[in-house]
Amino acid sequence: MVKILNTAFSSSYFLRALNLIGSIYKNSPTIDYIYIWDLGLKKNELLILKSLSKVVIKSVPVFSEHWRQCYSWKLYILKHTPCDIVYYIDASSTILQDISHIYDYIEKYDYFSIGQGHNMEIQTPNEYWSLFNISTLHKGDEVIAACNFGFKRNSILSEVIDFSYEMMLKGYNLGHSLSEINRNKSPEIIIRNCHIFRQDQTILNLAIRKVIKHPFLNDKYLYGWPYTKVSSSKQIILNNRGLRTKEIWYISKYNNFRLIEYIALYFAFIYPIRKKFLSDIFKILRGK
Repeated sequence: MVKILNTAFSSSYFLRALNLIGSIYKNSPTIDYIYIWDLGLKKNELLILKSLSKVVIKSVPVFSEHWRQCYSWKLYILKHTPCDIVYYIDASSTILQDISHIYDYIEKYDYFSIGQGHNMEIQTPNEYWSLFNISTLHKGDEVIAACNFGFKRNSILSEVIDFSYEMMLKGYNLGHSLSEINRNKSPEIIIRNCHIFRQDQTILNLAIRKVIKHPFLNDKYLYGWPYTKVSSSKQIILNNRGLRTKEIWYISKYNNFRLIEYIALYFAFIYPIRKKFLSDIFKILRGK
């Protein structure tokens, strides 16, 4: 089985993504390829990524007018990734242990998911239950996280992804809850009638419930929670979305200096005055 890990990011998540790549090299070297879906990377960032082993740069086309909005691109990736086992994880993640068993799990059970920690009701607009023809009995179900999800292409989950993609193209992932309207970046303001509308995640969860009434959720504390919630010796995947850059482990602790050098070159490219300073730092790190 060829193990492909998908992630997507723009320049704002570049350093976090390098951290993800470093953690894969260190803790899960059985991953064959890392597909990087370009959401707006600079030329020098692409140059760095293309020089890293296992990394394959993928383009997201302009498949709709709102392709960049409200995580429309994520549903595109799930539908169009060219492999039998599709596994996506957010760029703000750190792999702490080998994750090859996730691919085996998907092969056996058709999908891999973890919980988000809240229920369906708070992220689902009232009208969506009838629109998707889903019983309101699912309001209390724990939400499946879209930030760490995988499925087998040759399974019922392909229908889930196809349906989610169609609903996204129709714009049902667009908008924000009133409490989060400050996040709106489009000229049109769409307010969704729920506590915390979660765009792609809301669509995906409703689509899953159409075919799987009681989806199984793997332990979110092991596969995607902040490190403060569980012992790091047990945790398999860490989500660092809320952490500051200096707290991202594998930028500073990954033992292959090649990755750190690329980060240095990145900053040296933007701030040439720092080039000598960074060179001196590496001499210190290497004991020269």
